Amino acid sequence: MRVLAFGSLNDRQAWDVVDKIKDDFPGIKFLKTGTVDAILAFDEDIVVMDAVKGIDKPCLLGIDDLRERRLNTLHDFDAGFFLKLMKKIGKINKLKIIGIPMRIDDKTIKDVKKLL
Repeated sequence: MRVLAFGSLNDRQAWDVVDKIKDDFPGIKFLKTGTVDAILAFDEDIVVMDAVKGIDKPCLLGIDDLRERRLNTLHDFDAGFFLKLMKKIGKINKLKIIGIPMRIDDKTIKDVKKLL
């Protein structure tokens, strides 16, 4: 299994969680990325981890939970768009999205481990 952890230098929550749990899951390949390009390389089941505003603890989200954005330019294409597109064309069958709260503590790490 592979897990895509989305983040950036200003949005490190998923990356920080991966750093703390990766040794506990030797059978999982974790990929920390800041671009949606990594999604396009998948042709299997996908697990995504990303920070989500407004949640207090890690949770599973479905593809329908992803917010629709209005597409005006090529810069408006985000991870949600690509995940929905790939699911629609059959490139991915199963998608698990683990939402990470903006504040991470020991309980957050424990809860993410359970969700994996």
